Formats: sequence, C-alpha cells, structure tokens
Amino acid sequence: MDSPRHAAFTMLTFEEYAQRLATAFGLAVVSPPSDAGLYDDLGLDSLQAFQLMLFTEGLAGASFPPDFPPPLFTVADAYSYYELLSTEPK
Repeated sequence: MDSPRHAAFTMLTFEEYAQRLATAFGLAVVSPPSDAGLYDDLGLDSLQAFQLMLFTEGLAGASFPPDFPPPLFTVADAYSYYELLSTEPK
C-alpha cells in the first residue's frame, strides 16, 4: 500500500525545483537559470553538493537512490536527477 506522501506526489516543474533549491540553500538568486553552474555561479562547495543530492532525493521521495548518481554541474543536471528519481517506482 502506498503511503499518503507517495499517493499525493506531484512532480515539480523546473521553476518550482529551482525556487526550492534557492530557498533551501540561501541563494541570492530567487530562481537560478538552468545553465547556472552549481559551483562557479551559485558558489556551492562539496558538502553543499552532497546536501543537494540528498535534498533532491527527498523532494523526489526516493527511498533508494542509485548506487552511482550522475555528476551534477548545473541546475539543469540537478533537475534531471530529480526527474530520474521521480519517475522510478517508490
């Protein structure tokens, strides 16, 4: 049986994801563009990059993330990872 959280899951648009990312990481940009670099443009460090993966997995409701997650260099990469996790069975 699905939990209520999974039953009510709604996929975020790129804009919604980017806004949540900006809020969660205290970015100066309200909604970072898709080509914004996570490290060079947004100033994330390696610990924040790891936290971004956990944040993305949490938004997607992923119970078991992949053994080898894809490299994330841009906001678009992070959103693609979110899409991948969101479409996998929970």
